[in-house]
Amino acid sequence: MTYLDEELRDAVVPLIKARQFDSAIRKAFLVLTERLRSTYTLPKGTDGEGLVNIVFGQTSKHHATMDPGQKLAQRNFMSGLYGVIRNKFSHGDHEASIAELEAALSSVNLCLKNIEDFKAVP
Repeated sequence: MTYLDEELRDAVVPLIKARQFDSAIRKAFLVLTERLRSTYTLPKGTDGEGLVNIVFGQTSKHHATMDPGQKLAQRNFMSGLYGVIRNKFSHGDHEASIAELEAALSSVNLCLKNIEDFKAVP
């Protein structure tokens, strides 16, 4: 798991060792949400699709120089992750499989990497 973002790794490894995969998925999305809020200086209550729309939505002032198609793709990807993966484990009682855990962690990790990469672009 050394490939994971350090904050993400620190948050989820203890849960994975305890085989609490659903909790690890929820924690991964908390890390992503907090990273988006802190990177873009957004209020604490902002979450999920609304949060993603503020950062990557069509009317967003963030990433004004980003190619519109790329910006839309980032919005769709992150919004889809919140809707498909995060909501399943945050709003229901579901036990996560290894496949769901791997998909969630890899996807959140990619989002975290992208956020860092986007910060480097003026």
